Amino acid sequence: MDGLTIGLFLLLAFSFAAYQWAKHLKDHNH
Repeated sequence: MDGLTIGLFLLLAFSFAAYQWAKHLKDHNH
């Protein structure tokens, strides 16, 4: 993979992780 592909993959993975983390906090917010 070239740098651009790696960058896009990392961005996608980070976005997914951030979404899951935010959803987790929202679901467990009292």
